[in-house]
Amino acid sequence: MNENDYSCPICQKEKINIYHEKIQDDTIKIQCDRCGDYIACGRIISYGQTNENWWKQKHILSAIIRELNILNNKPININSPPIDYYLSTYSIPTTPKEQADRLLRLLSKIHPESGERFILDNKNDYPLCFGKNEKELSYFLKFLVNQKYLEEFEEIEFGPEYEITVKGRTYINEISTEMSSNQFIISIEKNHEKESSNF
Repeated sequence: MNENDYSCPICQKEKINIYHEKIQDDTIKIQCDRCGDYIACGRIISYGQTNENWWKQKHILSAIIRELNILNNKPININSPPIDYYLSTYSIPTTPKEQADRLLRLLSKIHPESGERFILDNKNDYPLCFGKNEKELSYFLKFLVNQKYLEEFEEIEFGPEYEITVKGRTYINEISTEMSSNQFIISIEKNHEKESSNF
């Protein structure tokens, strides 16, 4: 059921392409162009809308959900472990270089084929660089082009096309972490379960 009267509980994106699917009495699956796909219950949504920490870090929450969605290729359940746990545990980039690296890595996951060209929607894709807005995404894209990790082509109707260069894909292989995203999710969930059992 596409309920466009709703906004995304995480990024507050309104109406356009927000898809809510009821999967249990109090749990829905949300598809947001900006955050990606995630599962949340009413209690979590209400908590997020009144929690000051969420509001201050909603761009980080959006980026975490979007990244995990891409790396694991499945909706992220923010009920368990709760999203606050991700905020305190997740590896969040702290420097511009780290943001650029994460952006390039995610672009390679979305577009794995060499020579594949793609267009970005800056209004919705800025979570890919853990940015606060579309201007930050434009900044990091220019950086990656200047480093020759991306090649930018002539702008068409919806914006410029990009392609990850051989240099860019080589660099991605060099910076890839040993732990896969799936291992990270498993470890974070196990740690959460272990800590919960101690209470």
